[in-house]
Amino acid sequence: MASLQTPFMEENIKSLFNTIIYKQPKPLTAYSVKFTDFVKCMLAKKKEDRPIIVDLIDYFSENKIPGAFKFS
Repeated sequence: MASLQTPFMEENIKSLFNTIIYKQPKPLTAYSVKFTDFVKCMLAKKKEDRPIIVDLIDYFSENKIPGAFKFS
């Protein structure tokens, strides 16, 4: 959604599944490095490489996100 276009485009569903599993989406270029790194870690292929909810809460609280976006 951040890139305003689909991350992968294939001609059939089988090719789309393979692309999602094995390829990386196009890099985000219109945002800060911090944001692009955050999105990239959320989209990690391996489950163990993705952050858990506690990591996300820590990330947001450390970066002082405005109150409307804080988790309670």
